[in-house]
Amino acid sequence: MERDKLAGVASQAGFVRACVESALKGERPEEEADAVMTSVDAWRGMLSTAASEEEGGLKRQRVVERRIKDMERELGRVRNELRECGGDRRLETKNVVVVLLQLPAALEGVDVQLSYVVGNASWAAEYDVRYDAEKGEAKVTYNAVVKQTGAEAWPDVTLTISTARPTISGKPAELTPWRTRVKPVSPPPPASTGSRTRNARAPSAPCRGAFPSECASVAFDEESGGDRLCDLSQFAAAAVETAAVSQGATSMTFRLDKHQHTVGNDGKPVRVTLAVVDVKVAMTYKARPKLAEHFYAEMKATNLSTFTLMPGGASVFVGQQFISKTQLPRVAPNDTFTVGLGVANDVTVKYRRLRTHRSDEGGFVSSKTVRHTLSTRITVKNRKREAAEVVVEDQVPVSQHGDIEVTMVQPPPPQPDTEAAWRLAEGLVVFRMALEPGQEREIPIEFTVTHPRALNVDGL
Repeated sequence: MERDKLAGVASQAGFVRACVESALKGERPEEEADAVMTSVDAWRGMLSTAASEEEGGLKRQRVVERRIKDMERELGRVRNELRECGGDRRLETKNVVVVLLQLPAALEGVDVQLSYVVGNASWAAEYDVRYDAEKGEAKVTYNAVVKQTGAEAWPDVTLTISTARPTISGKPAELTPWRTRVKPVSPPPPASTGSRTRNARAPSAPCRGAFPSECASVAFDEESGGDRLCDLSQFAAAAVETAAVSQGATSMTFRLDKHQHTVGNDGKPVRVTLAVVDVKVAMTYKARPKLAEHFYAEMKATNLSTFTLMPGGASVFVGQQFISKTQLPRVAPNDTFTVGLGVANDVTVKYRRLRTHRSDEGGFVSSKTVRHTLSTRITVKNRKREAAEVVVEDQVPVSQHGDIEVTMVQPPPPQPDTEAAWRLAEGLVVFRMALEPGQEREIPIEFTVTHPRALNVDGL
């Protein structure tokens, strides 16, 4: 209330100043100015009326502001209630289906089973790979992560997972003729006349012989987690658990009858187990000692099940210890995949650069050359109680100049057109060997680099 009085006094003073300034500037006719300025009672009445009107306006303004605050509080309360019960307008919707049956006679106790397709549902494969070091065995737990954002939640349902992909065409695309032609010569650009112009390139015609890559890129794909859906991918089946497996002509189906699952329509993932798969294991220990003096264990596993493992993320465990996360490719029955198990402490490696020797060659008759001889020793030892298959990789320089020659001394150069020769062309030297328990071996590596003395060679 006091604020209103202060506002009224300030408004009256402003009004008086405005009237005085207007009269002094001569903006009003003389008779009007005399009539207003010479009557004190008129001034009082005018000020009283203005103050009364302003006070009433301020009161009405306060009433409106209070109403707005009350409505904001009510809106906040309603929003909180919606948030507590799910906060989604989908909870207010309900699908109603009307079924009309034409029967020759009235029947009692008729059960009608309704099947329908829903969208915005997907599943993705996810795995737990567990290796038992003491037994030398491994198991893969095959899981499905299901989520959906449809109009209804799925409370206590039996989930069925299918690997079918209805968005992919049932037959391969047709190959159209692939033609080549002489590219027409473009005319030279016109001479510059002072203003710069850019040659506009006509838009290229669409590739008529292309595969339908646009649709394929958005088709339901377990590798990408099943998030991107074409018009039909929303019809892909949802989840399953320790499941009964049935195999069709081109897909697998997992049905989980032993347990009911609830999948909300808020997009939160629900993880269920489809199967526990036995795999055949072969261990290899790989080292690149020039970079790190450690062997890393790699498990090569063979899928012994009768169904395909779909692409998906995997958590890797050795015993009860979590090691890493990786990605599994699509693995058909009897196919293999590789999983890294981290550093192996019971297979060791040491790397020593022995010497780098330089010698000058040539003289009066031939041109003078420089020969660099580099020697390395790699020592590996198996401290395990069983034999170990090890792979050691090192590198030699790769010449980038015709006058620079790199020659292997130890081990001798491999035969041409072999895998070892192809790798050596890329500068890689690979040693594979089996080490018995407690066995230690030394791997000598020696090579020479020869070049004319006039060349300033870098990289050695």
